Amino acid sequence: DHEGFRGIYVMNADGSNIGRLSQVRSGENCPELSPDGTRIVFASWRDGDGEIYVMDGAGGNLLQLTDNRFEDEFPSWRPALGTQ
Repeated sequence: DHEGFRGIYVMNADGSNIGRLSQVRSGENCPELSPDGTRIVFASWRDGDGEIYVMDGAGGNLLQLTDNRFEDEFPSWRPALGTQ
């Protein structure tokens, strides 16, 4: 975007009321809304390498899910194995 941020944004279906949820200059991408619409999972390079994070739909309650030296990318919501 024009401020140099590559982050996560929300907006109304008609494109109005744009709001930025992520506030870091690192690359953040691959956001996916949870099936119940309350959380967003995404990949971020805020710590220097790709990690997976989750936050609530308003951009709060950030939680880092992975922490390793590998590039963790392309998160998605899926049922746990063995569940229906």
